[in-house]
Amino acid sequence: MPQPPGLSGFSNLFCTAPVGRPAGVGGASGRWRPQAPDEATLARNVDAWTRTHGSAPPWATFVDARWSEANETLDEANVLLAAGAHPDAEVVIVIGAGNGAILEAIEMQSPSACAVVLEPDAAAAVAWLSRRDWSDRIAASRLLALTGPAYAGAALLGKRYGSLAQAPVIVHPWLLQHRPDDVARARQALRQVTFESDANAQARRALAARYLLQTLGNAPRIAREGNAAALAGLFPGMPAVVVAAGPSLDRNIHDLAVVKDRAIVIACDTAARPLTSVGVEPDLIVASDPSRANA
Repeated sequence: MPQPPGLSGFSNLFCTAPVGRPAGVGGASGRWRPQAPDEATLARNVDAWTRTHGSAPPWATFVDARWSEANETLDEANVLLAAGAHPDAEVVIVIGAGNGAILEAIEMQSPSACAVVLEPDAAAAVAWLSRRDWSDRIAASRLLALTGPAYAGAALLGKRYGSLAQAPVIVHPWLLQHRPDDVARARQALRQVTFESDANAQARRALAARYLLQTLGNAPRIAREGNAAALAGLFPGMPAVVVAAGPSLDRNIHDLAVVKDRAIVIACDTAARPLTSVGVEPDLIVASDPSRANA
């Protein structure tokens, strides 16, 4: 892989955003450089992520990435941020964080903003996460790093940050020039999670009153039933199959009959009837859809 050039002049920078008033560029030295990669620094960031999100991140292994050695300075990153993101933006999406200068710029110009980094490969994320202790911002959900190609954990974006449709998106110019397919995949992942987040938010708004009324109506029954926490630890070492009512259920439903006696089958309420129709009785059913069609 060729060594990435610096960002001097910003002639090849690419960003997409609703551009607001420019933010200040001055203040920090243009000769800023990130510290050398350090395993202890990465370990602190991994620990903060694990405590905040309940599982280890995909970038938990120390390995350096050549492309992230881009020689961007903090002043250059400030210019990029000022051109691509309003200083009052609540969330800034970054596709490729380079050597981390853009994240420093976000912290300086918009301290309360949340930086969401979509990094095409985990090694690049590890490189900048090994150079600075970001644990405070990770623990406060002001920094979220997801890595390609699958961008596992993308559902966290909608849950923590709401709609991302208006969030500015800043793309590292080296990625855009040398790995446009990776940029396209990152954008597709962002579009998908934005669609899902907006759909879920719309459903919550449409069903909020019914959620409340049915919860109140079922309160006496809920109070009489056992605590779901009693299920913890009841099936050690037993595999589980979680079944939702998506389009793939019809294609795979008969395969579940083969494993039903060797796994715990957990079904959402809308999947329960299709399962029982083929002789698969769910061990657990999760009911959360209050629509009349699901009653």
